[in-house]
Amino acid sequence: MDVSLLPLVQSAGVLAVAVVGFALLFSWTAMLPALQDAPTEGRRFATAVSIGAALTVAAGVVYAAPTVLLAGDPSVFLMLPIAATWLIAAVALMLRGALSTGVARTLSYFFATVATAGAVAGILSAALSQHPSAASITPTGAFLLALGAIAGVVAWAQSDVPPRRGVREA
Repeated sequence: MDVSLLPLVQSAGVLAVAVVGFALLFSWTAMLPALQDAPTEGRRFATAVSIGAALTVAAGVVYAAPTVLLAGDPSVFLMLPIAATWLIAAVALMLRGALSTGVARTLSYFFATVATAGAVAGILSAALSQHPSAASITPTGAFLLALGAIAGVVAWAQSDVPPRRGVREA
């Protein structure tokens, strides 16, 4: 019997990294005291950039993991547990966002959107694995998420700017 365990080990590694990513997405607010206790402005900035970079990597892993896990075997028996796990985590992130305020609420909703989009992209790429456009689903979804995030930041930044005088609002 010639059985290769390499795909199983690779899947377990991707799943372990995704679990760490989800753990970081759920517990990032515990890092805020380190940011607030920084002695200088430069150290505070470096800490904020480090937290932002870690969250960006974690969101990327959570987005790409379903596609990597479902790349080899697009069976329904594998799709259902992965999709269920990602959607349960997305619902938990949405509930966390509903119970939070400020930046924690916004980022929880964003991470829930990333997890849902990752599950959808992974399932679509696995379901369309025989089609030539399957390889473009995950990168296109990531581009649309990044574009939506930029638009969201711009809209959020403009939300508390008072309207100029003489300009009518519709």
